[in-house]
Amino acid sequence: MKKTSLMMVLSLTSFVASNAQLFVGGGFGFDAQSGSYEYDGNKSDTPSEVSFDFSPQVGFMLSDDFGVGAYLSFGLTRENDKGDPETIDKSSSVAFAPFARYYAFRFNKFSFYGEAQASLGFGSSKTEYDGDETDGPKTSEVGFYVFPGMAYDISNRFQLMARINAFGLGINHQISKNDETDVIVRSTDAGLHVSMNSIVTSGYITVGAIIKL
Repeated sequence: MKKTSLMMVLSLTSFVASNAQLFVGGGFGFDAQSGSYEYDGNKSDTPSEVSFDFSPQVGFMLSDDFGVGAYLSFGLTRENDKGDPETIDKSSSVAFAPFARYYAFRFNKFSFYGEAQASLGFGSSKTEYDGDETDGPKTSEVGFYVFPGMAYDISNRFQLMARINAFGLGINHQISKNDETDVIVRSTDAGLHVSMNSIVTSGYITVGAIIKL
């Protein structure tokens, strides 16, 4: 019985994989900033910051209207206050977010979809002062979100996507623990928001893209 059930699961998985269309997306970013100021003949460096982030997306279109996949996110940040002595703050984060996306309405090359997304993330930080390094808070975060979006097919393989932030439903729970002080902070944020004011402002729409392989 167990062998038969396993064969059925493997057969279904193989069928889905062979009939599904793979798509990929995501982003990569690197940013560095620094500077200096001069006053009364004295020159000093301003705080500097270097950050890196990598957020690939991969999924499968199981039908013309339904797709599943996952986002990954990695981030690193280093800040230096350029003081005497220097204070250097370092932080890192990683997150995983599976999602399901349903295209409910299509008109020519335009389509509207709804997306449900779960997320799990972890972060840590360190502070270095005058050569001594201490650990900062470690965070863990879990959440669930539902939001609408719209898409435009540039070609059969390339699609622009825009998340509409004027409407959303979500819940997020975060735990922050400092091993140095044994302080644990827990917070939960849940809400439903609808806003029709300034919906065309860039802050209300996030645009991305996927490539269908």
